Amino acid sequence: MKDYKKSAKITLYITYLLMFLLVVFAVVLPYGTTWYVDTMGRPEDLARVVMLTCYPCVPLAAIALISLKRFVKNIINDSIATRENMKNLKALCYCCIIAGGIMLAAGHFYMPFFISSGSALFCGVVIKAVYDALANYVSKKEG
Repeated sequence: MKDYKKSAKITLYITYLLMFLLVVFAVVLPYGTTWYVDTMGRPEDLARVVMLTCYPCVPLAAIALISLKRFVKNIINDSIATRENMKNLKALCYCCIIAGGIMLAAGHFYMPFFISSGSALFCGVVIKAVYDALANYVSKKEG
């Protein structure tokens, strides 16, 4: 087996783990934020801000993880430079950018969201660059 396939399989397993953790996170979030606010003596509105920020990001994270799973499965099947992978990268990019925008707005209420926002926006920009390179390659290959 080629090295990139081993790496892709590891990425696929990590993606499945992250999908599971996303479901757990979505279920535990209200309890975890309430516990955090009570334990650390934070303002009670913080739990609401965290939940109002995180819950809209959950479907985006799910779409991103599903797109990543499809992308990695295509790599394992030696189907790398395809329109389907371009579609998966585009979905992944937009999910990162939209989630980054949501967290950027929430950063006004809770400063750590600015850091998360920067990370998500940076990932979106990097994925967009990879998407553009792949689109260039696919268009030259087809045309």
